[in-house]
Parts: sequence; structure tokens; C-alpha cells
Amino acid sequence: MKVIGARRKKKLLVIQPYLAPYRLDIYNYLAGEYDLLVLYWYRSAPEQKFDLDLLSAQCRFKYEFIDFGFNIRFQAFRFDFFLKAAKFKPDIIIGHEFGFLSFSSLFLKRVLNCKVVVTCDDSMAVFEAQLKTKGFWKSGMVKWIDGLICTSNLVRQRYVTMGISEQRTCWHPLFPDDRVFRRNFNNAHLITEYYVERYQLQPHKSILYIGRLAPEKNILLLLAAFGRLAKREENLRLIIVGEGPMRSQIESKIKELGISDFVILPGRYDGAELIAWYHVGDVFVLPSRQETFGAVVVEALLSGLRVVCSSAAGAHELLDAKNGSVFLNEDLDSLEAQLEF
Repeated sequence: MKVIGARRKKKLLVIQPYLAPYRLDIYNYLAGEYDLLVLYWYRSAPEQKFDLDLLSAQCRFKYEFIDFGFNIRFQAFRFDFFLKAAKFKPDIIIGHEFGFLSFSSLFLKRVLNCKVVVTCDDSMAVFEAQLKTKGFWKSGMVKWIDGLICTSNLVRQRYVTMGISEQRTCWHPLFPDDRVFRRNFNNAHLITEYYVERYQLQPHKSILYIGRLAPEKNILLLLAAFGRLAKREENLRLIIVGEGPMRSQIESKIKELGISDFVILPGRYDGAELIAWYHVGDVFVLPSRQETFGAVVVEALLSGLRVVCSSAAGAHELLDAKNGSVFLNEDLDSLEAQLEF
């Protein structure tokens, strides 16, 4: 039965690389405002090991995978995207970054008479590094899209200079639903108590890192800075939560610096077991030499932690004298100074 006067929800098609925790809340919200379909071009994150069953259970939106195609380096070519988009008939398409699928969306813009918006997760450092290879491509596409959503305000401002009007841009960092996060955070105390007892964290001061153990995260620089601090302050502990290809190298560096008694490598966690670690820290650090945004910085801020962040990460734009500080990318002395208690 058709309800007279009922407003048809606009159809929103979102294209993303893979199902990830840091956009679930915004898609769950959008699913209440739009008829939403999310298309993922990878079935799992190439360099991450997310708990897909846990993530899927939290999804209140429809999602499908687009598999027919191939990859060239970091660029995905998926040809079943056209069929799924034509069948869905969206009013709005939100593409991710200025690649093949966003370019294809501009073609569909004419065919389906829809709006095309692009999301950009680049930090300013990543944006500038890509200018030589992708600058011409980006500056061409940005003039034809209907909207641009950037996680970095500095990057957003640069795109305005490339031809898109200020009114068609938006700065939107990767924020989770703070009500959901704080509820989960407040419910994690029992798990935190277990961590504190197991790793004998009281009465020590703890510096916390959460993320992949990968070269771009610059954990060896963090260890070097912490090694200096530990010589002056035996009450410190460094907690490195995560897994990755550099674990054995990190373990060797810890032994080389003579700080094995001061550093904890508990492994990788998801869900409540991950959130519980934010209770443990006194300071959160993101030392990345290369980072797009850095959603863990937002989670640390919501947990009430002081944050020390590399200038290479887009999330450093959220910090001020009240909630943290920024150290110069790759600068050991700068990192050490900002981590000082």
C-alpha cells in the first residue's frame, strides 16, 4: 500500500576499498537518511586483518562486492561496477579518491543523471608526494565533480586552489559515533583491569601505540625516542598493540636498546579488547612517517588521552595545546621532547 505524502529516500551509492571499522558509524547513520548501498572492491583489506564477522555484525547498511576486474599497483579496475550502479540507479555516487572508479562515476553521472562526490583521505604530506604523478589527473577531475569530502582541511584548501569551489567542499575527519565509542569505552573496564594485572602496569606511566607493525608506522623511531626516555625515567612503559611484518625487527631493536623490561608487545586486538587498551595509556603516540589520516588519534582523543602525532598524519590537524602536540616527521629529538612527561 502506497503511503500518500511519503518522501522517497534518495538512493546513495558509496564506493570504498574494503569493509573497515572507521567508517561503520557514518554508513549506519547514512542508512537511516538514504537508501544506501556500499560497494567494496576488495573482500578483505590487503594489509589489515580485520575481524570481518565482527564488522559485518555491526553493519546496518547494505553492502556488496565488485570482483570482476584487476588491480594495477594501488589502482582497482572493476567492470561489474557499471552493472551494479545501473541496476541500483543512484541519485548520488560517492567515490573514493581520484581513481578509475571515481572517473567511471563521472561517466555514469551523464547516463544516470546523478551527482558525483569524491572522498579523499590524503594527509597534506601524502597529497604533496603524489602531485608529480597524479596532480594533472586530480586537477582535471576535481573540476567535474559535484562535491569533495576531505579528512584533512589543509588538503581541502589545496583542492580549492585547483578549481573546485569552496561551497562544494567539506572537511570531515574520520570520527566514530562518539556515543557508541564512549559506551564501549566505559564498558571495557574489566578487560582493562586484566591487562593491568597481567602486564604489571601499575604504578607505571604508559605510552600507548595502536596500529600495524609496518615500516610506514615508524616504530623504530618511537623505540629510539623511548629508549632515551627510559634511561632517565624507569617508571615508564611503552605498549605497542598490533601485528605486522616488522614484529621480529622490532623485537630485535628492543633487545639492542636494552629496553626489554620497559616495552610490551601484547599482539593484535579487535572490538572491546582493543578499546580497553585506551584505558591503560597516559599518552598516545602515532609516529608514522607516512599516513593518510590516522583514525586511532580520534579514538585516543575520545578516550581522554594526550596525543603525540607525527606531522605526516592528517589527524595532526585535530591537535592543539589542550589535547596534544605534533612532532616533526622523522625528527627523533622532536618526538622525544613531545613524549616527555
